[in-house]
Amino acid sequence: MALKQNVVNIENPMSKLMGISGVSFNWRKDKSKAIGIIAQDVEKVLPEAVSTNGQGYKVVSYDSLIPLLIESVKSLKAELDLLKKKNK
Repeated sequence: MALKQNVVNIENPMSKLMGISGVSFNWRKDKSKAIGIIAQDVEKVLPEAVSTNGQGYKVVSYDSLIPLLIESVKSLKAELDLLKKKNK
């Protein structure tokens, strides 16, 4: 952590993740099919993962979503462990 400061865990990772939808779409320029997410949706819950390029288009840094996914999985794991413990 020599290069980082103000390190804190992501708050409410699951609720942030629930604000992002995976979508399929066709690119306007060549009609090719693709899958992805909507940058404006991501920007609402994780603004640091979105930037604006030179043409004014919103761009998602998909790498920045990995920590959100990791924390969401950990949250689900904790919930699953609790449910397993209650059912014993």
